Amino acid sequence: MAPSSPNSASAKRPASSPNQHVRLGDVVLEVHRERARSDSGVPLPAAQAAVRRLLPDELLAQKRYAIGTQVARGGMGAIMQARQQATQRDVAMKVMLESQNEDGVLRFIDEAQVTAQLEHPNIVPIYELGVDEQDQLFYTMKFVRGITLKKVLDLLEQGVPETTKKYPLSALLTIFQKTCDALAFAHARGVIHRDLKPENLMLGDFGEVLVMDWGLAKKLNAKSRPPSAARPESDTQSAPHPTVVSRHSAASATLPARSWARRNT
Repeated sequence: MAPSSPNSASAKRPASSPNQHVRLGDVVLEVHRERARSDSGVPLPAAQAAVRRLLPDELLAQKRYAIGTQVARGGMGAIMQARQQATQRDVAMKVMLESQNEDGVLRFIDEAQVTAQLEHPNIVPIYELGVDEQDQLFYTMKFVRGITLKKVLDLLEQGVPETTKKYPLSALLTIFQKTCDALAFAHARGVIHRDLKPENLMLGDFGEVLVMDWGLAKKLNAKSRPPSAARPESDTQSAPHPTVVSRHSAASATLPARSWARRNT
């Protein structure tokens, strides 16, 4: 780590985030930690050992992203804004928190792989699953500039004129339809989201509608895992039957009815 001034304590990076740049006045420091060595005689933490065992060697590559600010944080990981060095495109990077054990590693990999296999215009695309130079597991996805449906519904309920004008009933029904298209696609491939709510629907600035956060998704008929890889009890509740998905039933069971029509009648 580069030397820092006494005032650098207030500029610490968020816990568990990858390498970051920290600005101290006119000076920009790059903060990073040394990668643990597997041949040092000291056992690796369970998550790091699982990462090295479960993922192919080619993913243990050199730094490929410039990490920006933390966008959000949840129970399993944090979302960072990042820039892919080779292509110079902005991406969203989800990093696994250090507190996760081997089961957490398996769930994190599941989330990335299940989402990546659902290639649909209304499901957030996954770009890469990898490990940084400090053995921190991450995956990258499209960085969506926009607003959640939850925020839109809140603003409609408040009667904000700009939101009312931008999201009339016809626009809300289009969001409704695109959401159902995404669910029908996932269900046809045996995947149940299980956490669909307005907070997990992202509306882009140019009409994009993306179903986000597939961390609790269940893949039907998936091969059983050993007991050590079992999901927590909260993730194993019964899922709705995926055979038939109508646009009306799927969205009405997910999106609150309070603002769909009230603000536009």
